[in-house]
Amino acid sequence: MSKVPVVLDPARAGPYLRALSWGLHALAPHDDHVPMAAARRHLASLDPALTGELLGPAEVDPASGLPAYPWLERARAEVAALRAGGQVHSEASLERARQLDAALGARLGWREALRNHVRGGAMLSSSALTAHLVRLEPRRSFRLVYDRLVAGAGWMRLRVDLTGPQGWQGTELFGLQADDSVATTPGLHHLFARHCLTPLTALHPQLAQATGAVPTRISRGFIGPFWFPGGPMPAELPDWARGALALHLHLTVLGRDVHHSHHADPWVPPVVGERLPSGHGLYRERRFAVSPARVGHAAAWSRARGSDVVVVPLRPLV
Repeated sequence: MSKVPVVLDPARAGPYLRALSWGLHALAPHDDHVPMAAARRHLASLDPALTGELLGPAEVDPASGLPAYPWLERARAEVAALRAGGQVHSEASLERARQLDAALGARLGWREALRNHVRGGAMLSSSALTAHLVRLEPRRSFRLVYDRLVAGAGWMRLRVDLTGPQGWQGTELFGLQADDSVATTPGLHHLFARHCLTPLTALHPQLAQATGAVPTRISRGFIGPFWFPGGPMPAELPDWARGALALHLHLTVLGRDVHHSHHADPWVPPVVGERLPSGHGLYRERRFAVSPARVGHAAAWSRARGSDVVVVPLRPLV
């Protein structure tokens, strides 16, 4: 498949972004996925209805159908510049600018609209790692969360819960601070960047070896792909998805809290012969938000493939 982004006509960019945002709202991803509020704020910032031509062209990843990295990055760069102290323009100054130079005045107006839109709110990060203390006694437990925009795959969150053995004080990769915050090192960033797509059953022993702790739960959640009419589609597209909108939300969990392993993903077949860590179960699921007329067809297709999954209608928000 080509790696060259698909460029949408400007008139299609807004409807595309809003449909994707409606899909996110319908699926309501939880904490095993990148934050929905940040994702929807980021999508709205790209909408020509808000920012005109400021952030174009509208580029779509040819494999995932989500906004391509350069398009997302232009929004982040503009917001970073505005938050770093870019000049604030009143409506009166914007009107004067429009009278002097219509193109310049329009760009300044779009920037002010973007500033107001993201005021106080986060956007998606291309790559971010955070660590939190979950429990101090009787054994230290930490949660590590790695968010990344993965080209060709979607918006990923890798979440790891670690519990140390008796007397474990942490690791050189991350450490507890005096205020109970957790500092991470470049080594931990490199570890997650290198292994963010490693199968969870193989990632488990690597994390245990690197940290000296026990990974009690590892999850990898993806938002994407997004199928839409006229956009990039896989060759093996199901009949129900042709000419429809369809957003995928999928999750894999390896953990001690998974008491019965289960595969509920009709798009990806089960892996045969996986060896699980002792005391752990493995769960895979996929959910869909699709055009309302296709909900029943998507659900029937999933059941025919052995997975009775959640399929919700992707409707415009009112």
